[in-house]
Amino acid sequence: MKRLAIAAVSAACLASASRAAAQGSLSEQCAAAPSSARATCYAVAQAATSAQPQVGIAIVGGNPTLGTASTGGVHLGILPRVSGTLRVNAAFARLPDVLQKQNGSGAGSPVDGKLSLPIPTVGATVTVGVFPGVSIAPTLGGVGAIDLMGTATLLPLGLAKGFDGASAVSWGGGVRVGLLRESFTMPGVSATVTYRKLPTVRFGSVCPDGTAGVGPTETCAGGGNAGEARFDLGDLSTRLAVSKRLLAIGFAAGVGYDRFRSDLAYAYRYSDPLGSGAAQVRRGAATLKSGRTSAFANASLNLLVASATAEVGWMRGGDPIAGYDASATGYDPRKGTPFASLGIRLSL
Repeated sequence: MKRLAIAAVSAACLASASRAAAQGSLSEQCAAAPSSARATCYAVAQAATSAQPQVGIAIVGGNPTLGTASTGGVHLGILPRVSGTLRVNAAFARLPDVLQKQNGSGAGSPVDGKLSLPIPTVGATVTVGVFPGVSIAPTLGGVGAIDLMGTATLLPLGLAKGFDGASAVSWGGGVRVGLLRESFTMPGVSATVTYRKLPTVRFGSVCPDGTAGVGPTETCAGGGNAGEARFDLGDLSTRLAVSKRLLAIGFAAGVGYDRFRSDLAYAYRYSDPLGSGAAQVRRGAATLKSGRTSAFANASLNLLVASATAEVGWMRGGDPIAGYDASATGYDPRKGTPFASLGIRLSL
């Protein structure tokens, strides 16, 4: 009995180790795929890797508080200053075209094009000043000021091409530290750190009617997309911004760095190497981690307690995964992603 127990434990450990080894990196998983499936696997893996930060920047945008980098401080020396921002973001994403349609009798043609799609979001941010900072000179105040921030962002999946579902909501919060409060002679300068979390979303569908079989032997009798990806998203975002108002017109600019993390599950279609005529479906999973720098600029019109702001920005691209052939799809992941925002801010 003892030997049986030891054997069972050993078998379980070996199975667990085998699954962990099979997980590997996306490049390793695609290299281990059947030869007829590798090109599609690499295209789908690259699409998932590139989609993650582009969805992230659509949610986050550039300036955490549109139109200004100045901290709120306090109102009348007692009550905290509160501001609320409503904004619409859009990231102009590009990916390998894993949404191309495949017929039911096989995998069809390999992924051979790129996909351009805007990813819109609608977000709201509330900022509360909790410490006004200190003044080191008559026009040099707000040093060390602290604002707390809470944010919620709606990703309307029904408006984003290829995404499944009606909507997903990202929640987050953070802190902004004032380096200098804007005055008549000086600009406002601040650093902000926020964290946001988005639940799992799906892009593409390899077999909408369902597959037969398990593991690498799954087959699909109907049509579908060349690939699909499911991932959640965690984003640790840092921003350094500067702003200055000239009469009713305000300007702001800054740089940012985002650290993204996702748990990814993906799938892709390929032709049966035995020539059965049925499309084969193969699945994989991985943890995605990436970092991206960005830059942004704002212009705003300020009217008493309200301001309207327009923002443009750019997030750099990333290196392709090992094994991905950019010439086959025409998509180069090293090219960056433009994004833009429009918003209204109320300050009390």
